[in-house]
Amino acid sequence: LHGNNSSMARLKYQQEYFKGNYKVIGLDSRGQGKSTSSETRLSYELMADDVSQLIKKLGLEKVNIIGWSDGGNIALILAMEHPEQIKSMAIMGTVLYNDKSSVTAKTNRVIKKQVAAMEKQDISKKDMDYRLKKLLLNEPHIDPNALGNIQAPVLVMAGEHDVVKERHTELIAHKIPKGTLKIFEGASHEAPEEIPELFNQSISNFFKANE
Repeated sequence: LHGNNSSMARLKYQQEYFKGNYKVIGLDSRGQGKSTSSETRLSYELMADDVSQLIKKLGLEKVNIIGWSDGGNIALILAMEHPEQIKSMAIMGTVLYNDKSSVTAKTNRVIKKQVAAMEKQDISKKDMDYRLKKLLLNEPHIDPNALGNIQAPVLVMAGEHDVVKERHTELIAHKIPKGTLKIFEGASHEAPEEIPELFNQSISNFFKANE
């Protein structure tokens, strides 16, 4: 599961690595990549339901999930709402909500500036880029205590220099009953592309330990 305004192509290193031992399924989230959208209000809950429906459509049982950024947000909601579908998960650069305790101030300043520029240009509020940036600013709204409902083992990852604050990543790992924390030294939010070998091996070891 990829990040905001992206596609499964951003996880090419993970697809290539894991296809040797797993059936790998990548999807473009709603309104991104090659996936279509509608005028239904975007939310991470909506996209988590999309993933759940795909799992059912493919006739799969419990699956391993890798979620990066928005993909991690989606994965958490999926695991809370459809625990029967999840075997184990690895999430990277994930947030429960967007405020000064979770995301760096610089990151939000950049996104707000981009949104303001689009509004000044009278970009349609139906524009997918605009909708996705607003999603970043306004969602998700996950209660940390609700993570206690997640039954699957979860590897909670972030880069040392991530846009997600380390204490927030620690909070997520702490609140998940079978949560394990992993901070990649020297890496940023882009760890899946910056350090693919270490990133992939960390997930592989975690999945194997929880088979």
